[in-house]
Parts: sequence; C-alpha cells; structure tokens
Amino acid sequence: MGWKYFRMVNLFERSNENKLWIKNKVKEKRKEEIIMTERMKEIVAEALNVEIETLKEDTSFKEDLGADSLDLFELVMAFEEEFGVEIPSEDLEKITTIKDAAAYMEAHKE
Repeated sequence: MGWKYFRMVNLFERSNENKLWIKNKVKEKRKEEIIMTERMKEIVAEALNVEIETLKEDTSFKEDLGADSLDLFELVMAFEEEFGVEIPSEDLEKITTIKDAAAYMEAHKE
C-alpha cells in the first residue's frame, strides 16, 4: 500500500502544480492584454482628441469617433511604433476598433 499511496499523492501534487502553473499563465496573459488595451486607449484618445473614459474596446474609430483616413493612418503608425508590429496596408480595413487592434497586435507580435 505504501508505494501505491505515494504514487497517487505524487501524481495528485503534480496535477495541482500544473493547474496552478496554467492558472498563473492565464492570469499573466490577461494582464498583458489589459495593459495593451489601456495603452491603445491612451493612443486613440491622444490621436483623436477624445476623452479616454469614453473609449470602450468595441468603440469604432470611424463610426463612433469620426476618424477619417488620415486619422486612421496616424493611429496605425502610433500602434506600430508602440507595439513594434508592422501593419500592411491590406490589413488596415480589419482594424476598426481597439479590440480589433489589440487582437491584431497579439496575433502578429514576435
């Protein structure tokens, strides 16, 4: 009984360690996403001269904030500079909200 009991306890402890490690990784990733989103809100607020408190993740640059093509170009340049991700012109139409921009940056960061 001693060996089987030890083995079961050992497996249980490893399982809990893995769950804790995964849980910490998820928290870490979510924290990074929140920081990125908040920084994007700061960039958008400054570039489009709006109050940061009015910005939500699904706020549309064009429809909600009235951004024109020059505004969008400047936003993309600011995002590229801040996050080190190059955004090709064919991908510009995919980035219409802060949520879109954050997802794009996350998917294309090195």
